[in-house]
Amino acid sequence: MGKRALPRPQPEPHRDDAVVDADFLARVNQLLRVAAQLEQDRRFHEWGDPFLGAWHAYDVARVNGLGVPEWVTEYFDRVARRMLAHSRRRPRGPALATGVLQALEITRRGPSVFSRRATAQREVILATMVADRVATGMKVTAAVAEVAERLNEDRKHGGRRGARRHDDQQTVWRAWRRLGAPSKNGPTL
Repeated sequence: MGKRALPRPQPEPHRDDAVVDADFLARVNQLLRVAAQLEQDRRFHEWGDPFLGAWHAYDVARVNGLGVPEWVTEYFDRVARRMLAHSRRRPRGPALATGVLQALEITRRGPSVFSRRATAQREVILATMVADRVATGMKVTAAVAEVAERLNEDRKHGGRRGARRHDDQQTVWRAWRRLGAPSKNGPTL
């Protein structure tokens, strides 16, 4: 007697592969955006914006059902230790506010943490615009010039006067060198 072949398993009739695939791809796309945002927050944290970078990353991770990044947990641990040490001294008046700001790693020197974050976000956008053009084969110098021209046009249409093309190119070069220029470890964007 010959052996009979086992029947091949059939896919479940109620499953709609197109819908499942679209849902899966949408979730993957969302997670990639979240990962990019968390990486941006980590950079802000390292560049002197520990306060907003950590809190924003914490919120992004929690809203998206992800674990809180280790660097955020380390920041919160440092803040907690400093807050508790500060509270044991029972400060009053200006000493209370100063101690809380120090515990949160907020400095009063220079622009505010909010202003620094806005500047850093703008640099990320400019460096990304240059990186996108370089990825298509454009030379870096030409990409910087094109992004600077676009920045100049945006300023003209936004009603801001007095910006010079040279200043715009310096701004874009600074963003590119800080964020997008390839290092020995590869591009940072």
